[in-house]
Amino acid sequence: MSKTVIFLVLFASSIFSAAGQTPFSHRVYGTIAHYFSSAKELLTFFDFHRGDSIAEIGAYDGQNIAGLSIMLDSVVFYVQDIDSTQLAQGRFEKRIRRLSRKYLYPPKNKYRMCIGTEKASTLPENAFDKILLVSAFHEFTYIHEMLNDIYTKLKPGGQLYILEAHCYTKTHRNYTAAECISLLTAHGFELQQREENGNGTYRLAFHKQ
Repeated sequence: MSKTVIFLVLFASSIFSAAGQTPFSHRVYGTIAHYFSSAKELLTFFDFHRGDSIAEIGAYDGQNIAGLSIMLDSVVFYVQDIDSTQLAQGRFEKRIRRLSRKYLYPPKNKYRMCIGTEKASTLPENAFDKILLVSAFHEFTYIHEMLNDIYTKLKPGGQLYILEAHCYTKTHRNYTAAECISLLTAHGFELQQREENGNGTYRLAFHKQ
């Protein structure tokens, strides 16, 4: 079974369980798969490479990293959140072990967990090729502090990916793609890619200048 097929199978249950829910639901779009129509589209957008160091900030329980882990090889993953009750070391490691046992040649990835604060990710400095924010940008209470922090965590030329859905289920502020771009530009990021689908979701890719 190819890694592309494995990815689709892995996320199929979460995609189908979303049927009938509003397409703007934050709960639905917390899963990275819902932003893409296929695994190929996802891989093209992120342009992952063997040996990348990748962090997801606001990763909740780590399900996105677990899904990506079976598609990529020889990658260092950092799973970051501020809620240690959801991002539990033992639970995440158990999920990774369960996935690894399913495949004859499991990927040789490494995993690190990191609990941050509302103002700082606490990730290592200048360490990452790519940082992912999946339905997490609107969660930042101290957005300027977090953007300054994220900038220092990326390697020179590193990339920041923001996937956002309009959130009706919580009381957070929502940011349009234009507002997001304006904030990121002010913090030293350069827009590389902008994709909007017209239903309140968008995908943005930025480059650290």
